[in-house]
Amino acid sequence: MADNHQEPIFREVQRTRQLWIWAIVLAAAGAAWLTFIQQFFTAEQGRSTGSDIFTIIIWLLFGLSFPIFVAIIKLEITVTADGVTARFFPLLTRSFPARSIAFVGARDYKPLREYGGWGIRHSPTNGRAYNISGSRGAQLALKDDTLVLLGSQRADELAEAIAGIAGITTGIPD
Repeated sequence: MADNHQEPIFREVQRTRQLWIWAIVLAAAGAAWLTFIQQFFTAEQGRSTGSDIFTIIIWLLFGLSFPIFVAIIKLEITVTADGVTARFFPLLTRSFPARSIAFVGARDYKPLREYGGWGIRHSPTNGRAYNISGSRGAQLALKDDTLVLLGSQRADELAEAIAGIAGITTGIPD
């Protein structure tokens, strides 16, 4: 397992930066806030308690929680002498020991076509992907035949760092 207390050879932190995602998040938040304000500050008296509770739940989910979640989520990739750690904060952390990596190479990929989008994704043919933005990454082939794609804005540098700790050359297996 990669030891997070070792000095990193490579470290990259990525956040959601696609404008279209932020547009959707902010539109949903704006609609939730507008509904909340209308319900509690401008609505006529005599509204039902059920609609108040529903409005509060929608406001809490889409007006507060959803924008905060998108703002704090990040993908942090760290390479140390022991291995690679992909931390998708606040959801999960996955470690790939250096000894388990058979191949690595930087590559372009199509997030929607190959993995169905960004995030923590799985494809039956392309394996697991951890990506948050962009269309470049380091493709790992593990010795147990598992494929892992780590999205990166510095894919070439990431692949070189992983190859260095695994004692392999960079390249994608056929």
